Amino acid sequence: RERNDGAVFGKLQVLADGGKIAFQLALLYLIQFIGEHKPSYPLYFDFEYDSVNWAEKQGVTITNELLHNMATVFCDTLEKAGYYAGIYANADYIENKFNRKIFKKYDLWYAYWNSKCNKATNMWQYTSSGRINGIEGRVDFNLCYLDFGSDASDEEKLEDPNKKNEENPDEDPDL
Repeated sequence: RERNDGAVFGKLQVLADGGKIAFQLALLYLIQFIGEHKPSYPLYFDFEYDSVNWAEKQGVTITNELLHNMATVFCDTLEKAGYYAGIYANADYIENKFNRKIFKKYDLWYAYWNSKCNKATNMWQYTSSGRINGIEGRVDFNLCYLDFGSDASDEEKLEDPNKKNEENPDEDPDL
């Protein structure tokens, strides 16, 4: 959605609850909160180290299976409601936490703070140390390879992030 000042925004919803009913209620709340709006960017499941720590303090152990199931329910529920959903993850979570098959079904917003991306993705967060005039402190910078706002298909990527990384030719760009 475009704001009055021309900035494009989406919603990144962080959920950290192992209770199935609470998780489903949070998803219903998110859908209600968004209402009829169509965000310019996908709605991403974001579960990071702080989320695991918070869950542990609530007495919930986040196993890889639970994480995978939560991400699947999140994406399935939002897609059934008509939204484009995906998963925000870093290399550690991709390799050690998620079943990698999930990224064949859902879009990946890849957090990899480096000068070159080493995975096929439609959105890449390449730094958390960006600076923007008028904003105090550091901000995340991302590159988007798909014009989500135009209802573009995967074949209409703005660039081809699926090429093998020339610095790491043995790195498989496919998840």
